[in-house]
Amino acid sequence: MKFADNLKAMRQQRQLTQAQVAAQLHVSRKTISSWENERSYPDMGMLIELSEQYDLSLDQLLKGDLTMIKTYDEHAKISRRNDRLVALTYYINVACLFLTYLIQFAHWERYFQGNLGLSLNLTLIVNLFVLVILYHGYDHWAATNRQAVRFLVVLAMLVILNVALSVPVAWTHTTTSAYAAGVAAGTAMGSMIHVGLLIGSGLMVLFARPQSLK
Repeated sequence: MKFADNLKAMRQQRQLTQAQVAAQLHVSRKTISSWENERSYPDMGMLIELSEQYDLSLDQLLKGDLTMIKTYDEHAKISRRNDRLVALTYYINVACLFLTYLIQFAHWERYFQGNLGLSLNLTLIVNLFVLVILYHGYDHWAATNRQAVRFLVVLAMLVILNVALSVPVAWTHTTTSAYAAGVAAGTAMGSMIHVGLLIGSGLMVLFARPQSLK
């Protein structure tokens, strides 16, 4: 029996409507209908919830549906590959953030005429963009009140730290010409982007750690 037919039969045996099952699983009725008509498949987490809902093992729920099993095998391979990419980009993010702070504190930039900082920032931007897209655990950052408070405290600390390190003292000086005002505005915009980049990178370092580091 196919998974979709088995899912529908299990629901009907328990005299449940699609709406009732949807409410218990916190999904829409259309989602249940889509599963029962083979238009889509539940993810692994939802499949486990279904097995608990119907008090069946995963083997009983799948009932030898080779297409379904193959689909989950492919999803598992993609998930493992995604996990490896997340881990790789995470470590690159840690290295780039460390080097950024090291260059800033050690004043190495003067020896490379700005090229080192520019190259590092471009690498950090591209890598952070990939990491943010691949990572899917954002819902765990503030799932409880305690986690939400911790997240806000860490965010505030990162903002204060990076603003203090990156905001030029020249911003506080009064500009005397249109050219000076333009330079100051450009510097301010660049610094804000840089601060935002460091804050985002720091959040990913602290909250997006791979499972192997937890």
